[in-house]
This record gives sequence, structure tokens and C-alpha cells, in this order.
Amino acid sequence: MADHPTVTLIRKLHERTTAGRLRWEETADSSVFQAAFPDYAVQISERGEDYYLRIFDSEGGLIDDIGDVELGSLIGNPREALVILRETFTNARRSAKGLDRAVRSILDALGQDDNDEDDDIPP
Repeated sequence: MADHPTVTLIRKLHERTTAGRLRWEETADSSVFQAAFPDYAVQISERGEDYYLRIFDSEGGLIDDIGDVELGSLIGNPREALVILRETFTNARRSAKGLDRAVRSILDALGQDDNDEDDDIPP
């Protein structure tokens, strides 16, 4: 049943998140990240070794909650389901926490020392 609409949604979220084309935000819970849409929101979370995707309506009401085990049943491949949700969670966290901005800032700071003779010391 890989053509289930929720499977399609999760694959699209994974694709856009991995490509850096979906903006995720932090929530009050450090293991939950959220992406907002016009009338809905999705949250990705990590609980122990499991990953979950939740869909909420505009009032904050829970519409659906699907974990890697249930997703694995829908697509017929538990390992693939775990990888998809884990990668989506990891990349959502990076997006929400501003990893790209942090890396650019650190690289800029490191670049300021280009004339420093200590950089020429072999490892």
C-alpha cells in the first residue's frame, strides 16, 4: 500500500527537508520540530529509538500520528521507514537550529586566520 496519501506526504516531506527546501522550527520540546502550512502543521519527533510524524489542524488538534513501525507496514519495508523518518528528523533539527548559518559563521571566523603561521603546522 505504498500509494497511501500519508506515505506520499512523508516521502515529500523527507525529500524537501533533505534538499533544504522546507523550513522547520523548534518547539517547546527539544525532541520535536514543526513545519507550518496554511491550514495545517506537521511535527517530527524522536522518542527513544522511534520516530513519529504528527499532523495537526489549524486549531492545534491532532489529525494523525504515524510512527516508523506503522510507516514500515504501509510501505512494506520497516528499515526504509526508519531511515526516512530518522533522516527527516535529523534534517529538520538542523534546519530549526540553524546549522547552515552556524557553519557559515564558523567558516568565516576560521577564514580570518588565513595569514596565521600556525595553520602551516602539519598534523
